[in-house]
Amino acid sequence: MKRPTRVIAALATLATTGALIVASSGSPALAVDGSQWDPGYIVSDQQFYDGSAMTQAQIQAFLEAKVPVCHPEWDAYPDDVVCLKDYRQDTVTLSADAYCPGTYVGASNETASTIIAKVSAACNINAKVILITLQKEQSLVTHVWPSSSRYAKATGYACPDSAPCNPEYAGFQKQVYYAARQFQRYHAGLVANYRPGINNVIKYNPDSACGSRTVFIQNAATAGLYIYTPYVPNAAALSNLYGTGDGCSSYGNRNFWRIWWDWFGDPTATVTVASVSPASGSTDGWTSVTLTGNHFTGATGVTFGGVAGAGLVVVSDTKITVRTPARAVGSVDVAVKTPLGSSTVQTFTFVAPISPPAPPDPASISAVYRFWSPNNKAHFYTNSVAERDLILRTYPSSEWTYEGGNYNAFSSPQPGTVPLYRFWSAKFKGHFFTTSEAEKDQVIANYDDATWLFEGIAYYVYPVDPAYVDTVTVARFWSQDNKHHFYTASAAERDQVIAIYPDHQWAYEQDAFRVPSSAVVAAPLP
Repeated sequence: MKRPTRVIAALATLATTGALIVASSGSPALAVDGSQWDPGYIVSDQQFYDGSAMTQAQIQAFLEAKVPVCHPEWDAYPDDVVCLKDYRQDTVTLSADAYCPGTYVGASNETASTIIAKVSAACNINAKVILITLQKEQSLVTHVWPSSSRYAKATGYACPDSAPCNPEYAGFQKQVYYAARQFQRYHAGLVANYRPGINNVIKYNPDSACGSRTVFIQNAATAGLYIYTPYVPNAAALSNLYGTGDGCSSYGNRNFWRIWWDWFGDPTATVTVASVSPASGSTDGWTSVTLTGNHFTGATGVTFGGVAGAGLVVVSDTKITVRTPARAVGSVDVAVKTPLGSSTVQTFTFVAPISPPAPPDPASISAVYRFWSPNNKAHFYTNSVAERDLILRTYPSSEWTYEGGNYNAFSSPQPGTVPLYRFWSAKFKGHFFTTSEAEKDQVIANYDDATWLFEGIAYYVYPVDPAYVDTVTVARFWSQDNKHHFYTASAAERDQVIAIYPDHQWAYEQDAFRVPSSAVVAAPLP
């Protein structure tokens, strides 16, 4: 196989600067400053022990972004040279235990990104930790021509400085899995060379003559990094973050911290819910959520219960307050600053409680009756027994065919309910319903009474919020052909309409509101 002269020259250069390969993964456009280094707090526990931080697809996309094309100047792949984004392996099943509580189910021909994602989830270790460990140990993330030996000792697990690697743990899957598991063993305190919450004496280098320093380790994740790589960088290593220091320098923990900054932002940034409670003096169902953390510069993309838009106040670089409608689950994109003024965005999902509504008055529950007009291709809805009976007496079935009780609603306001507004179209011979004040006002302002006549409050329902238990959603469809809306509380009917009809006949718009899930008890027919 032919290898171009320029590549051979590059390999020769790299071979003579092995220390530089270990010490550097390439300087980014915005480099972190060594003055930001805190030896006692390398990475937060919240970020380190997060097995859901990245999906397999996100990991794969990350690897492809780091190395878009593997060894582009070679004529073909040699058998033992596959870069990480293309690496595949048959994996074995690894049973759950106290440190990796999820079972790793083996499979054939798994990608590196799949292995990383499965180990991350099984052992509850952030995939970013695994990616950075692969980089700092063997440069696997950015390497365009890694040999099979690099995969054999991918994370350096069971590869002590003073002896060869243990062959029992050779191979990419085992290296990734047992490194992640080992970090959890450290977390459990089973290996306690260095401990959080106390002063620890840590060497600068394997050579004792290089000396040591005392470090107060603040958290479990930082202690785990020192147990895994038991050296602290000296001033020379920190003054040249993207290169080498002096003969007493070490680079493993420095590189872990620096790579995290380069790739993912501040490794010590944390976001936690300090308080979740109803806003002071609020009677409108809004909730105030306070987030505390480090280095905030702003926040955007606030949603709550899938509803975008909310009040947002950035109080300081350590606290953000969100005032938002009370919903079950919300999220906010928090901007976290880097030392040189750039920022990275982290999405934080939080839960804000909504007090379950008091049980409704049984006397207020009423059935909603539905009619179908074959002539007009339209529906008519009412929870009034008198109105239902009037239609039955007045119109033939060809005009309005009675379909029975469709769902339950409330004839009077109940805790947690909202009014459902009803419009009637004499032009299209059908009803339109909405719980949205804005949509109601828009229809009134833009349509004459012949097109959409506002009839007031039809009855009362729950919002679409999933916090309301023992309820079902009512789906809303729109027919462009017939200029008519259709509503159903039946999931089976909803799915059937979606499957059978094209959008111009019945387009599924949304879940419009929620109603009690109890069986419909309709009044006897006249």
